[in-house]
Amino acid sequence: MKPQKIYFLNIDLGIKHTGVESSALLRSMLFINQLEQTPVFITYKYRSQSMTEVQELIRQKKLASEVPVINLYDYFQKFVNYKDSSQSLYEGEVIVPLSDTRPLINFDVDDKRKVRAFYNQLNQRLHYIVHFYQGKRWRRDYYHETGNLSCTHLLDTEGNEVDKEIFYRADGSICLIKSYSFHPNGKRVLVRV
Repeated sequence: MKPQKIYFLNIDLGIKHTGVESSALLRSMLFINQLEQTPVFITYKYRSQSMTEVQELIRQKKLASEVPVINLYDYFQKFVNYKDSSQSLYEGEVIVPLSDTRPLINFDVDDKRKVRAFYNQLNQRLHYIVHFYQGKRWRRDYYHETGNLSCTHLLDTEGNEVDKEIFYRADGSICLIKSYSFHPNGKRVLVRV
């Protein structure tokens, strides 16, 4: 068969994947082994740690190493350079290392949580930071595995639901904003991009 560009469009391609994603992974092996065609996966679910998850799929031999995986958010955000130090928050009051193995909690002067940082267990990179105001969650910042701030979730007044998602480029500028509203039945609906 003449070489062609073949694209698989998937919502996601994470370590914990659905039956549809398992089928797509198996299909990619079929294309490589039987048709001698290497497909390209395009995924469109936001994942700040997608490169690490793809590497884990390759390590587990669920994905061939020659198969390119392009996440649309990674494509538009264009993060490339790894940062190896720490993140300074609240004018230097809180320093969060970009690599660690256990969650970090910082308290304010009233002994209430100010920030809580979580790390990806596969690569020990900063995954996200939850910000608190007077003991309530109000913001969640996701960090790309390169150490760059990737996405901010602004939460509702109860600190439970995402009202707005803000996505950043490598230079810190905003590349995409998604706004949501909530129906009385509790469903979140995208109202503006």
